[in-house]
Amino acid sequence: MCSRPGEKGGRDGEIELNYGSSNYNITFDENENKLVDRFRSILYDADKTNIDIDAFYQTEDLTSLNIDVFWQEYNKIPIVNPTKWKFHETVFEEAYYQILRHLSYELERQNSVLVTFGFSFADEHILTLVQRSLSNPSLTMYVSCFNESELRWMKDKFNGYQNVKFIYSDSGFLNFSKFNRSISTLVPQKKERDKEAAAQPNETEAVELGGSL
Repeated sequence: MCSRPGEKGGRDGEIELNYGSSNYNITFDENENKLVDRFRSILYDADKTNIDIDAFYQTEDLTSLNIDVFWQEYNKIPIVNPTKWKFHETVFEEAYYQILRHLSYELERQNSVLVTFGFSFADEHILTLVQRSLSNPSLTMYVSCFNESELRWMKDKFNGYQNVKFIYSDSGFLNFSKFNRSISTLVPQKKERDKEAAAQPNETEAVELGGSL
């Protein structure tokens, strides 16, 4: 059970605020919990692939899930799902657009800096907005990469954007503590890398955090 200061109203576009106790109760029975745990074990196993997910769907009895009750309770929660259909959720459509407009406005300002941490850019609308904003030559974006695999993933998404810098660590996974300790080292490293970039202007810069972190 969780509490939130609001819930969807009875009409489209309506949000009912409640700063007392707006409760959303989504529970699973024992069989449902076991099924969810088995599926979660696949999602969190780096060695699993889509083949394992397909096998799960083929071998498990999904009829034990009470889907109708789940969606009945879930749809009471004022949440924007990270899918294309978020634009069809009329309750939050206007608010979502306003947030994106504000983000776009800030990124278009002179000498803006955007630092991302823990964001995958899997949301294509936000990705497109940021890529379009990178046409602002005075904007600099620092993308924090959890590991080398994510570094390659992000470089592919922002290939050709010279004002995108990638932050990663060569001494293990980049967590938030390591990121915070590295902030003071970015400027001097950037000056040295700017000299290198001048000789190779077509390469996207990556700010590497040293092994001492």
